[in-house]
Amino acid sequence: MKKAILILGAGPMQIPAIDEAKKAGFYVAVVDGNPSAPGGVLADEFNPVDLKDLKGLLDYGRKLKSCKNLAGVFTCATDFSASVAYLTENLGLPGHSYESALNATDKSRMRECFKKAGVPSPLFTKVTGKTSLEPLMEKIGFPMVIKPVDNMGARGCSLVRNCNELKQAVDSALKYSRSGTCICESYMDGPEFSVDALVVNEKIYITGFAKRHIYFEPFFVELGHTIPCEVSPAVYRELIDVFEKGIRALGLSWGAAKGDLKYTSKGAMIGEIAGRLSGGYMSGWTYPESSGVNLIKQALKLAVGNTDLELTPGKKLFCAERAWISIPGIVRKVTSPLISFGGIPKVMPDSGLSCEEINNIKAVIPRAKAGDRVVFPRNNVEKCGNVIVTGKNTEECEHLAKKLCSSILISLEPGVKETGDFLCSVIEIRGGKDGGKKAFPPLAFPFGKKEPEIIKALLGLELYKGSFPEKVENKIQSPKIFIAPVPDFFQEYMEKPDFCCWNNLPFSDTINRVMKEHSVSFHDCPGQIDSGCIVLNGYFYRALAAGGLQAVDWVINCIKRGIKPW
Repeated sequence: MKKAILILGAGPMQIPAIDEAKKAGFYVAVVDGNPSAPGGVLADEFNPVDLKDLKGLLDYGRKLKSCKNLAGVFTCATDFSASVAYLTENLGLPGHSYESALNATDKSRMRECFKKAGVPSPLFTKVTGKTSLEPLMEKIGFPMVIKPVDNMGARGCSLVRNCNELKQAVDSALKYSRSGTCICESYMDGPEFSVDALVVNEKIYITGFAKRHIYFEPFFVELGHTIPCEVSPAVYRELIDVFEKGIRALGLSWGAAKGDLKYTSKGAMIGEIAGRLSGGYMSGWTYPESSGVNLIKQALKLAVGNTDLELTPGKKLFCAERAWISIPGIVRKVTSPLISFGGIPKVMPDSGLSCEEINNIKAVIPRAKAGDRVVFPRNNVEKCGNVIVTGKNTEECEHLAKKLCSSILISLEPGVKETGDFLCSVIEIRGGKDGGKKAFPPLAFPFGKKEPEIIKALLGLELYKGSFPEKVENKIQSPKIFIAPVPDFFQEYMEKPDFCCWNNLPFSDTINRVMKEHSVSFHDCPGQIDSGCIVLNGYFYRALAAGGLQAVDWVINCIKRGIKPW
């Protein structure tokens, strides 16, 4: 009778594990609280059990052990490694102890373990809804970070820079906590890294080291990572030493471990460690593409007690993952001049990409489709899609990844209130007395110190001139649309090919592309506007600054339908 393996989670991030387990010849049983989880149909057996339901999971595990020769339990890219350990410990299967997995799941327990073992990590305190917040300011100081103790993907996690932001941050973190608990910790400066490892009888094998690209203060949104990460040997060794000390402090001894670390002004420090492989497309996508090591396959071996691991890299490529994002609204369609999104995404025949670039594209993974409601991301589960590419060096793969992301346009349904509210409020919020660098959300382009004067100038622009569309016999009489000449305060950015929005599209290319998409042109004489024409000025340039390509696309689609954007 062949061996069975139970995989917790059937979402997109668990599909590589399901596929690998099938290839390895296991009978694959999968559980997920979502009956429609996409990986369920790939399994030999799917059971819609909530991953928090320990009793339900154990009952199912016992059934599999008695009837299907269950040999191991596995998860990756979920925050349920403690559920895995609960099963393995109670079923007598290989894995981390339940106690160590709890240490690696509850961030307050984790911090206590680090503190006792002298592992470099932030000063912290536990917070509930009944905690007085005033002592936190004295104990931790500003800036501080608030995060739920039992969630992942940066949900409910935020930077607090002053006392005015504290209560809202705590309330948000508590909302994302299953136990109603969060931690307050001192902020760690410096670049951030993600590290994967396999632990075999307490021996630690590093299986991935990447730099994370974090944006959108006060939140921590990862817009991608690059692997391998180019740091000095001394910095690498210090980070790995701290990571290994953290693994031992938690008691993780058999299975996967994933760490988020920073190299701060005080040296290497641990953000957190989980008793599983990483998500974010690292363990199942970028590390295998970079190294040639099928990490999921090796972790599955370990989950069933097989220590004959193949961890020696067979190649050395650079690999970059990048995400594309959206402003709030409802998706109308997703298009790109480089990629076809009909069915499985593929490169367009007339993309203009070189053969080498096409070969280096390893995955295009859309997460938002027509009809979906999207938001501007505050965490790592609110992004709209990802690309994964390889290259001979960091610059080559990052350039291609950005090129692909910048080509993608998420066109939003015109007239949706939250889109207009977002575009209008971004400019007004950042132009207010509390605006500037500390305001959220950011503008689409990094104007830096010139932002206040640009916002002031934008607010002074007349929204449009000419004839707004009117209904005649219940039909919109669409005007001929023109764009006002680029204002003087934007002219310098037209000359900078590397001045890009958050989706990596240059400023001048943004204007040129939307004009091409909608067959509109500049109006050379705004003072002389023919009947049936409209010249967009403030509507266009405020949207451009606030939301980039998709914002100006949305504004023009609104005008075509006789809808005032705001």
